[in-house]
Amino acid sequence: MMLSATLQGKTPNAQAIVDASVEDADDEGRAILASVTDESDEDLFNASLRHFDRLAASGQPFFSIIMTTSNHKPFTFRPGLETLGIPPEGGGREAGVRYADYALGQFLRAAPNAPATGDTRYISLALIATF
Repeated sequence: MMLSATLQGKTPNAQAIVDASVEDADDEGRAILASVTDESDEDLFNASLRHFDRLAASGQPFFSIIMTTSNHKPFTFRPGLETLGIPPEGGGREAGVRYADYALGQFLRAAPNAPATGDTRYISLALIATF
């Protein structure tokens, strides 16, 4: 899964692609949930914040994109979110949308406390396609 495509340097061609790994899920190396499609949005956002902090420490501006996959089959999620209408499995697309919203909310609540926040701008876009 793509964690971020980071543009560093003076030209847009100076790019680095960082792939998230389950080992980078939290400070102790534990994933919240890894499924058949990839890591959970929570893992992805947590790893992204750590990555952004490392980039910010360089003092150089950066641009990054996060692409999530929770709104895709098999719609499996970690236990403990049932009160939010997100069962571990069997919730379908509705649970996927609820989970994506939950994980993005957690990210946006954590981001202002991260070292990379200084001049950071967050833009959220959604692309939903049915094939």
